[in-house]
Amino acid sequence: MSKKKIRAKTASKGSRRNVVNCVAAVRRARPAVLKALYKLKAWKAGKNPWITISGVKTRANDLYGSHKKGSY
Repeated sequence: MSKKKIRAKTASKGSRRNVVNCVAAVRRARPAVLKALYKLKAWKAGKNPWITISGVKTRANDLYGSHKKGSY
């Protein structure tokens, strides 16, 4: 039998940020209304984003119903 090969790829150590500070600041500065609008738009497009209501996270389909039924 041959010897076991050492991994070819290594895992990231997480030592550097992957988002520039100014981009992260712009995302944090978005108003809650705009975030909710983006989530509603994603739900209408057929995606199922997470929505937080009073500290409880739920899926959009559980809250609004299926987007396929045209309930909006």
